[in-house]
Amino acid sequence: MITPIAGEPILWLLAADAKVTTLTGEINYQFSEKIRLAATGNIYGYKVSGLSKAPQLPTTDLRINGTYNIGDKFLLKTDIYFMNQRYAYIADPIASPIGKFEKMKSLLDLNLGIDYRYSKTVSLFLNVNNITANRYMRWYNYRVYGINVHGGLAFTL
Repeated sequence: MITPIAGEPILWLLAADAKVTTLTGEINYQFSEKIRLAATGNIYGYKVSGLSKAPQLPTTDLRINGTYNIGDKFLLKTDIYFMNQRYAYIADPIASPIGKFEKMKSLLDLNLGIDYRYSKTVSLFLNVNNITANRYMRWYNYRVYGINVHGGLAFTL
């Protein structure tokens, strides 16, 4: 990554051979027709040629989500996502081709949503994402949006 005079980062392609090992665990539980909970966790192992760490990639992540069905018309949804710290590889190929790793903070994202099922084929939805308005960096020097809201109409044939 180079930071030119204007201050905007430039991404440079870092090509390397890599092997990834993933261990995934998932548990789902339905309390009743109305309440469902699920959790999925991943543990990643990386071997990257020429580097001690895999840049920008987590070694663990966890997602927990739940739904609550209200009278078969409304569906309330929640989603919590956690990703542990990652390391960005910072190098300036012109001034100093040998780079260094910089630690990136772990991230936590909380989302809520509601669906209204008008019929079996038509529904409306509203989602509120990143409720904590945390402007974390999913990728080095690229912050996510704070709280954001989107909604729409879904139609199924």
